[in-house]
Order: sequence, then structure tokens, then C-alpha cells
Amino acid sequence: MKKFIIDLKVNHKKYLIKLACLILGIYIFSLSIAVYAVTAVGASQVDFTNFAILGIFSKWDMSTGLVNLDSYKWALFALYGSLLVLSAIFLSVSIFRKYKKNKDKKLWLELVVLIVLDLIIIFTMPFAIDGQIAMLGAIGYNDWMIKTTVYQYRTIFFLIAYILYIVGLTFWVHSGWLISPYNSINTSFMKMTNLPFNTSRVLMDLLIFLPGLILLLVNPVAWELKGKFLLNYLNIGTIIFVFATGPILSKTLTMLNKVTKIY
Repeated sequence: MKKFIIDLKVNHKKYLIKLACLILGIYIFSLSIAVYAVTAVGASQVDFTNFAILGIFSKWDMSTGLVNLDSYKWALFALYGSLLVLSAIFLSVSIFRKYKKNKDKKLWLELVVLIVLDLIIIFTMPFAIDGQIAMLGAIGYNDWMIKTTVYQYRTIFFLIAYILYIVGLTFWVHSGWLISPYNSINTSFMKMTNLPFNTSRVLMDLLIFLPGLILLLVNPVAWELKGKFLLNYLNIGTIIFVFATGPILSKTLTMLNKVTKIY
């Protein structure tokens, strides 16, 4: 603790930059999710699984295959909680390997920190996104997007949302603070496997996506409705989220660090 206080005094600018990146990143990231959630041009790997969870417990629009977003935050609670468990397992394997060599019990503090920080996000991020969805609903965006049949409009807003998603995620991850189970699972997996960032990110994105596909397949609703669900949430947008996010994020993080120079 004493070392941290000294470092805070000496490098206060670095910590201010990290705090700014954290706040800006979480705000833009949550806004991006709210913007694209109703476009029906695809979904991120997280939200594909999240929507599949909603499809089990929430009402569907039988004509469009869209799921009701009223319980979005509760589904996200469940998904983030599952990711935290996996992240903790990956990190435990990495720590155990180091512990066998030097028997330093302090190594396990990293696991405690991971769990505490991720729990903070688990109990705040769902409400942040839910609040953004409610804000856009209040100005009429959600109803307009759901009712519009012009695919080009929905695609344009999806692309705007994806740009916001990358920008928000870049600031958030760059802060190194409260990076959430969605991001920490990749960090923990990298430590366990020593894989490069891009490869690890794609693998973890696929790992997050697969449970959603399984949940959709076992859902007892009609196959026609499942087909509409896939048309809404599994298309070009999903491919971009799963396979493009890792490589793009790797580049944007490098670019941002050249500006802030905090790492």
C-alpha cells in the first residue's frame, strides 16, 4: 500500500489518465450496446448469448423473432457471472504453475483482486447498459429502429455502434481497471496459454458465442422463430464482432498508448 501511495504521488498524471479512460470507456461502450441492440443487423458474441438467454425467459416478437430487452440486465448478470468463473479458473491454473516453483502465497492475491474487481462490474455494467437503452427509448430511437424496414438505415446505425464499441472498449481496456469478465477472461486465458492477444481474443469470443448457439438449439420454440432469431442476431454483424474485434482492438490499443504513454 505504501508503494502504491508513493507511486500515486510520483505518477499522478498516469492515474488520472487511467481514470479518464475508464469513465469514458464504460460510457461509450454501454452506449454502443444500446445503439446496436435494436438494429437486428447482428449481435456481439456476448449479446448473441445474452439474447439467447432472454429467448428462454422472455417473450418473443412472433412476427420478427426479436427478443424483449426488458430483462436485458438480468441475463447479463448471469452471463458475466459465468465468464467470471471461467476467468478465475484460467487465472488459477496460471497462478498454480508459478506457485509450484516459488511457493509464494502472495501470488493468489491476484485471483482475489480479479474476483473483487469483476464483481464490481457485474453489479454495475448491466444497469449502465439498461440505462442507456432506456435513454434511447425515451427519445424514440428504439421504437423507430424496431419499426423501420429500411435495412440500410439499420446497417448504418449498426456500423456507428460498432465504431463506438471499439472506441469504448479501447479506452476501457487501456485503463487497466475494472475491465469486466468479458475482458478479463481473455487476459486470464493469455496468462494460462501464453497465446498472443489476437489469437486469444478470437478463441474467447468463440467460447462466449457457443453457449448462446446451444441455448438457441435447445429452446423449445418453433424452428421458424429460431430462424428469424438467427436472421436478426447472427449475420455479418456477428462475424465482424467475433473475428474483427480482436485484431482491430490490438491496433487501437497500440495507437492509444502512443498518445498516453502510460505503459
